Amino acid sequence: MRKAYSYKRFSTPEQQKGFSSDRQNDGTELYCQKNNLELVASYDDLKGVSAFRGKNTTGDHRLAAFLKDVQAGSVPAGSVLIVESLDRLSRQPPMNVIITIIGPIILAGIDIVTLYPSPKIFTQKNMENDPLYLLEIIFMASRANEESKVKSERGKDNWYRKRKEANSNPLTCRTVGWVEVVKDAAGNRTRIELIPDRAAVVRSIFVDSLAGKGQESIVRSLNASKVPCFGKAKQWHKSYIAKILSNPAVIGTYEAHTKVDGVRVPQEPVKGYYPAIVSEEDFYRVQQKRQAHCVKGQKTEIKNILSNLGKCPVCGGTMTRKYSGTRKGKSNGESLVCVAAKVGAGCEYHSVNYNMVEKSLIAGLSTAKITATRPVKLMAEILRLKNAVDERQGQLDNTVDAITAGKLVDELQEQLQITGQYDGVPITLVQVVAGLERDIANYNTRIDTLTRNAKLTQPVIIKQQVTRLRALVRSEDIDRAAINAVLHELCEAVVVDYNQMVLQFMFRFGSVVEIPLCKTI
Repeated sequence: MRKAYSYKRFSTPEQQKGFSSDRQNDGTELYCQKNNLELVASYDDLKGVSAFRGKNTTGDHRLAAFLKDVQAGSVPAGSVLIVESLDRLSRQPPMNVIITIIGPIILAGIDIVTLYPSPKIFTQKNMENDPLYLLEIIFMASRANEESKVKSERGKDNWYRKRKEANSNPLTCRTVGWVEVVKDAAGNRTRIELIPDRAAVVRSIFVDSLAGKGQESIVRSLNASKVPCFGKAKQWHKSYIAKILSNPAVIGTYEAHTKVDGVRVPQEPVKGYYPAIVSEEDFYRVQQKRQAHCVKGQKTEIKNILSNLGKCPVCGGTMTRKYSGTRKGKSNGESLVCVAAKVGAGCEYHSVNYNMVEKSLIAGLSTAKITATRPVKLMAEILRLKNAVDERQGQLDNTVDAITAGKLVDELQEQLQITGQYDGVPITLVQVVAGLERDIANYNTRIDTLTRNAKLTQPVIIKQQVTRLRALVRSEDIDRAAINAVLHELCEAVVVDYNQMVLQFMFRFGSVVEIPLCKTI
């Protein structure tokens, strides 16, 4: 008795609630009874998976498992795969369906039976002898793909229309914790309004962050003051503070995402969607600090003014504060040492008196001449990424042209090998296009980030930060956390060069300022 296998798929979990599952099961069992087949296994994707982009052939989906079993020989030649119709297997373009699904199954000696509208069997023999069988597969796959494409485009058009009207009509009831969606009498979403008390909390979080407080310190302060949490949480947590500090909704921007080849890709932001409660300058200053990891685990009062900034002149690693304790009744005080040297990772061990470093820094920065220059490195990186976008776009256009011209996958692989985009891994046309589109989206996201950073290094902003830094170091009460926070905004690193006895301030806008380390201060 020949062995039979079945495959069922639903695009959404809701489809399983209807009669589709029963219909497919009944049809499979009836066909097996009439044709003396033994149904030995069912490979079913019942939790809702789309076949439009071939997702059911990847990961732990059941069609992917069946194809692997076919390749491994676990499904013997002479078996039969029963499906309601070919669109249950795939809704990809015809070429992809034949190359990645139908072809491997048929060439392994396994027949495919479709039940709807009436049973039809596809075998290697009848497909080779009668081209109408192959044409029927192409026609059915093309129709299924076109139907899914129309649905997808309608969905995208509807979402695009809603995005265009987003500033007057909220896209969704789901929103951030400090605003609420207002509805009219008919239940239609009309506008988004601030929740004043919560907006004040968000503003205070940004103020504290810019003042040098870390997430843990902010959490302790909110919980100690018994500030109500947003949502169902009973207490504030660092993770939520991090989300607030990184969310562009505070400056009014809504960011939606779409999936490209299973990867979340940001869409064009909708500015002015939310009421802004933080200035763009303050928001991007906080992002710059977060990128520099200056607030990770940091308490309200820090003891090292160069925390996460001081660098070793030998290996470039971090210089950390070390308390040496006492020896023979005398205190050896605090010092800065290279982390790599401290743990025996190969760098030269050399301690630098911390008190000397701090006093030299405060005295030197109060009078040092700091001049903003054009951020050359930043602009060069933006230009490089823009060139990369142009290159990928050209490759994408060439790939689309190749598909239109009817080139086969092997020809595309050979072409992509020449341009360095193919590493010998089997690919489909969909994967080529999706990969290039994903690269372009990632590059554009990086360009947007660097462009914002470039704005933060403009002379006017730098002058404001330098003025604030001077005021802090000239104050009688030294606020190490605040000084450290401003230094992180201005500097990539501060090299503690104990050989030359200088502090080298490596500013983000390209300037390097040296301040002497003076033992006599």
